[in-house]
Amino acid sequence: MVLGAALLSCCSHQGIVPVSIRDTSPRQFNVRDYGARGNGRADDTQAIQTTLAAATANGGGTVFFPEGVYAIAPAEGPFYVASKVTFAGVGRESVIHVADDAGQYNFIFGQHPGRLHDVAFRDLRIDQNPAGNRTANINPQTDAENVIQLYSFDGLDIENVSFDPEPGIQAIVAAGPNRPSGLNVTRCFFRFVRGSSSNPNYDESTVYAEAGQVRIRDNLFETASRQNAITAIELHGGPHADVESNIIREFEIGMNLEESTNGYPNVPAAHFTIARNNFERTALGVDLWSNAPRVLRAVSIHDNTFSFSQHRLYHDFWVGIELQPGGRSKGLGGDFDGIVVDRNLFDFSLLLHQRIATEFSAAFDLAPDGLVRHFSARGNRMIDPPAIGINVGKVQKANRSEDVTFDDDRIDGAGWDTKAPAGERAAVVFARATMRNVHADNDAIVAPSDATAAYSFIVTPRRGSTNVTLRYDRVIPRHVLAHRVGKRVDTAGTVF
Repeated sequence: MVLGAALLSCCSHQGIVPVSIRDTSPRQFNVRDYGARGNGRADDTQAIQTTLAAATANGGGTVFFPEGVYAIAPAEGPFYVASKVTFAGVGRESVIHVADDAGQYNFIFGQHPGRLHDVAFRDLRIDQNPAGNRTANINPQTDAENVIQLYSFDGLDIENVSFDPEPGIQAIVAAGPNRPSGLNVTRCFFRFVRGSSSNPNYDESTVYAEAGQVRIRDNLFETASRQNAITAIELHGGPHADVESNIIREFEIGMNLEESTNGYPNVPAAHFTIARNNFERTALGVDLWSNAPRVLRAVSIHDNTFSFSQHRLYHDFWVGIELQPGGRSKGLGGDFDGIVVDRNLFDFSLLLHQRIATEFSAAFDLAPDGLVRHFSARGNRMIDPPAIGINVGKVQKANRSEDVTFDDDRIDGAGWDTKAPAGERAAVVFARATMRNVHADNDAIVAPSDATAAYSFIVTPRRGSTNVTLRYDRVIPRHVLAHRVGKRVDTAGTVF
């Protein structure tokens, strides 16, 4: 007697009615079963749409792509994603490929009406074929060439997907006034290659999210400087976003983090973590934005590595952490509260071997139009910044700094570029602005090899500033760098 029959007999004798076990695993819908060829030549757009329609009618399931190259023409109609649908393949061998001369299109995967939940993309390669699509004309209004564009959801997982190559305004867009939530982008590969456009310098952000509960982890964002890729990651709003353990290579801007967009003013902005990422050969590492009259709060930036190089757009400008200096007339000028920046490495040494003429450069640039409060930076190292290591404040009266602390940081070789503007070749600059409880204490400053006209400190806060200190700082070697420090600054324990 087989085991199943024995069990049934036993249960029947005991008067127990056997319970059938229902298979609750998601149903798989193989695109080949619905007519997809996967040979890279046949147009598989309609077959994929039919497969997706079957999964949607089933209440969800997996749209499965076996190994193959599935040519599509997005202009024929995008794939509208429904709840509980997963798009999955076997890895890079499952390729969704935009056909040659497929023309202009806005996105490939779009939003099914209503709020979505439990949507996933896994183990695929999406090849937008910018070299072969010669009839494209990328523009952000109508033909953005985005890959995944969803605006209302609870739960969107994108895992082990290669966007290779991707030329569009965004590869992933998760943004909308209905506050999408639960975006996870993990172990993905993005390779930006600029596509055909009447505007050859169009702006782009590879991953763009205005959503809550965002995790972007263990991804590789890659491009080449000649592609003029602008931004790898752009996050708006929140709350709660973690950007961790990513490699971002040769983008002009590593990431933008904005309190909100002007279009969605009710999205709260707090609790962001940027940790253990490598920003390689960038121009601007992390740019923080705040829109007046609101506040960007509770941001932790720690244990990241930044290196800097020349780019087409930013060929004379390099900044590690920036509090966006744009003014209120641009819709900016908001405040910043509770920014913590610890144990990061800012390495500008590649610029020593490039022909540069610095317009502006700083590892830290804290000079927005608004108020900076409760900012702390500890244990950071800055190597060879061509102009400034730490810059706080600016002359405009609107700018104020309160409870700002730099402690136990090290600045090596700041101010080596003799072409930098006069007065901006210094390890630490506190501008003539209003300051209260602003400190650069216990820091180490090492002079550049050519210290002519370079400064250790230019610290001249505005009249009325209180408790501004440079205490127990170490200048190495002593008496080599010039300094300009106001009389109301406490310099106890520091030998210049």
